[in-house]
Amino acid sequence: MFGRHKSSRSIEENVRADAVHEKRRVLMEIGNSLSSRIYNAFFVKRQKSIAVSDEITSINPTMISSVEDEGTAGDFLYCNSPLDLRQEDSSQSGRRDKASDFSELPYLEGGEYKDDVFRVLLSCEKRCFPEASYVDDMKATQSEISPNMRAILMDWLVEVAEEYKLSNETLHLACNYIDRFLSRCSVSKKNLQLLGVVCLLVASKYEEKYPPHVDEFVYITDNTYTKEEVLSMEMLVMKVLKFSFTAASSYQFASIFGSWGNLNEVVKSISFFLCDLSLVDFSLSKYLPSDIATAAVCLARLSCNECLWDDMLAELTHKRMEDVLPCLLTLRRVWEECAYSKLQAVRVKYHSPKYHYVSSRTPPTLDTNE
Repeated sequence: MFGRHKSSRSIEENVRADAVHEKRRVLMEIGNSLSSRIYNAFFVKRQKSIAVSDEITSINPTMISSVEDEGTAGDFLYCNSPLDLRQEDSSQSGRRDKASDFSELPYLEGGEYKDDVFRVLLSCEKRCFPEASYVDDMKATQSEISPNMRAILMDWLVEVAEEYKLSNETLHLACNYIDRFLSRCSVSKKNLQLLGVVCLLVASKYEEKYPPHVDEFVYITDNTYTKEEVLSMEMLVMKVLKFSFTAASSYQFASIFGSWGNLNEVVKSISFFLCDLSLVDFSLSKYLPSDIATAAVCLARLSCNECLWDDMLAELTHKRMEDVLPCLLTLRRVWEECAYSKLQAVRVKYHSPKYHYVSSRTPPTLDTNE
């Protein structure tokens, strides 16, 4: 385990001290050293290939047969898939520039439909939330998967999304699909990686202007799976989700709060950083995305020496401080502990000038009597 003496080190120093030159493996137990992936993120040109566990095998056919057939998913997957029809020479340069994400989201402008937009998102987050039994105790639905395995998968997906320049909306949507699937179907350890890749594939089809080709998703798994296995799992995911792909995320709510509340760029970046951290830690899965976003904005404001809560924030979020306090305390703990975690993809992502190096900040002292 990481010792607390490392808290005084910078991210770069931690990376240099702990980096080891071995491939990133997703479903194995991570040792006490960070992978060379983290080192490369700062000092070396990153490799295109991201290795994964060689233990993962094809999907269990009985899982597909256990789900009731709900439509012509096969036709969509094998004949009309947007990824299969995309031209092979489409490059990442044609994808949405993530730096301009915020300006491309029309609901951020607010206007006369502001209340309607917010009402729809609040309804959506409850409708597309994982089953209560799962978020309360993962063991209720999963016999082989643990919160730590889920955390490793989510951390890897953050890295993959960065590698392929996928938007934050796509990343958060994929994580929503994963949790909804896990709350309804038992998954073996060997199939967890496949589930993650497929959920990112489906989310990129839904969100991206130029989603990666399905072959690229096979490639990032170091060809652990065949294209046919990925497409078969895609069919299962869509059936389990009942073809309901729209979901509200904490990132969407944080974007709205930042835009409608005219928050400064550093506060926005910190809130996005905390929303991404919430994806990795299972203890935050039980909170609604709007609660996580509200808690993230509160902590971000406090970190920038602004007040934790005021009338403007109450009107903006439609919440009360006492309602989000449990989530806020949990999120602050996750922020504090991330400096010692072996899973560093989110910190690496936000240690850049684009995000004002907010991952190098320490969480503010919290006085709940404010």
